[in-house]
Amino acid sequence: MARFGSTYGAVLIGGLIALFLSGFVTMQTVLYYRVYRKDRVHIKLLVTAVWILDLFHSGLVLGANWQYQIIDRDYSGPIRIHWTIPACITITSVITFLVISFYIHRLWTLSSHRTYLVLPIVLLNTFRVAAGFGSSAQMASKTIWPEFTIHTGWLFAVCLTTSCALDFLVASTLVLLLRQNRTGFWRNLTIHFLPSSPSMDQVLDSITLYTIENGLLTSITTIITLVVWLSMPHNLVFLGIHYTIAKLYANSFLAMLNARKNLQERARLSASDVAPHSDSRRFSNFSAFFRKSHLNSGDSAPFASIKNAAQRTSGKRDEL
Repeated sequence: MARFGSTYGAVLIGGLIALFLSGFVTMQTVLYYRVYRKDRVHIKLLVTAVWILDLFHSGLVLGANWQYQIIDRDYSGPIRIHWTIPACITITSVITFLVISFYIHRLWTLSSHRTYLVLPIVLLNTFRVAAGFGSSAQMASKTIWPEFTIHTGWLFAVCLTTSCALDFLVASTLVLLLRQNRTGFWRNLTIHFLPSSPSMDQVLDSITLYTIENGLLTSITTIITLVVWLSMPHNLVFLGIHYTIAKLYANSFLAMLNARKNLQERARLSASDVAPHSDSRRFSNFSAFFRKSHLNSGDSAPFASIKNAAQRTSGKRDEL
């Protein structure tokens, strides 16, 4: 009975939660294709890849539950490693790699293509997916969990630790760049075009808070998985938690994409709110550049488009 509580029961509950989260991934994918039909092709391909991988991962979770709940129901030997488990971990590594790579591209764009800023994250992301593949390969080569735990369990711990470090680096770097943009380019923009706009600061604050929340959610889940793996390596409680990691990454990625329209609208309203109090000629110049550079952009955040508009129009100060 203890095995069903701490092993098979944990796998069952974790699988149910993972399937629940997978439903949100599908819902957000449908929403994305309905709202962002004119988005760039490479983003659409990435969304499709993440969605298909998530569905495949859900199928593997169902297969693992069948193997443990039905096939191994009367099995009394050491807990076996079925092929679906290393396959699940491989898919999780791929989804994590794709999502983090997209975030890295955002950081590179937001930092004005400062390669030195994102290079450590790129290397860590590559090492993380390599560690994930290595863990999966070692699991696939073993038949029971004690054998994997004793000989190569450390590799799985390295994989989880690297994931935590990646989440922290991505979130902290993005927050730092957002704060720089909040206090830098917007102040420069308001000097030349508009009076102070607390509304736009609120937009940037919302993006910063959203970034922190997403980073914390995936980081906390990964840390819990790591702690449970190190403290209870002889049961499958860690696996039930690990099931949800891929779903959380996929959901955070899609939620970030689907939030752009709302942020664009808030940025537009913040600009229009200050229009009656600013010089009409300055605001018309700003509005034209804002609409051209941002409202038609496919993958840029509001602050990046406003920053580019400010830079392109800064040479017109004397004419104004």
